[in-house]
Amino acid sequence: MRIKRRFDRDLALVVAPSRATLMLDCTEARLYELLKTRELRSYKDGKSRRILVSSIHQYIERKLAEAMVTPRARAYGSTEEATPAIAAVDHVSAK
Repeated sequence: MRIKRRFDRDLALVVAPSRATLMLDCTEARLYELLKTRELRSYKDGKSRRILVSSIHQYIERKLAEAMVTPRARAYGSTEEATPAIAAVDHVSAK
């Protein structure tokens, strides 16, 4: 009896560039730009390039953190994080 093995994509540690472009919803040119600037980590296995899924997740986390910086703070070079709207409303109503 032969046991059928199933690959679980959610558990993959590395992906091919074509899969990475789908994960990031970007073009292949943009993906290779991210690789060139070391925003993403990869390695060559023979002729195949493999991109670490963890580096894709880290890239997304960095982009989300950048998005949380307020426009005013960004203009002055500060790293002050944006205050969620609900917290701001609670603060005003508490006065």
